[in-house]
Amino acid sequence: MNLRAPLSSIVTLWALIAFQSPASCRLLVGGTHDNIIVEAEEEPLTDVLAALQAKFDVRVKPAPRPDIKVNGHFVGSVTEVMKRLLVGYDFVLAKAQNGSDSTEVFLLGRSKPSAMPGFIQPPVQPRFDGFK
Repeated sequence: MNLRAPLSSIVTLWALIAFQSPASCRLLVGGTHDNIIVEAEEEPLTDVLAALQAKFDVRVKPAPRPDIKVNGHFVGSVTEVMKRLLVGYDFVLAKAQNGSDSTEVFLLGRSKPSAMPGFIQPPVQPRFDGFK
């Protein structure tokens, strides 16, 4: 019986596992257009968006910076998933009017951090409350 073939396969498999980068990436995109599921581990945002375009016809223009990494599990509609993926970006989402499920996302730029999120400034001039 020839044991060289199975032995060489085991050695090759061991070498692949041993020398695999510890920061290996993982990307899963699935679900339906109304309930998208994205799972990413240290995956570039550009790759996640390319997978969404391929599976759900979601196009993002212009492409975001390629150095941004995505980590997490995202589930929801196109709008909900894009809000979570594009945190830190200002964008406009436009759905096709021709009956197709295509969606275009226009990146307007990076969001500016606010000094106090959720704080509403009081009016500068007092309001007129009517005659008492």
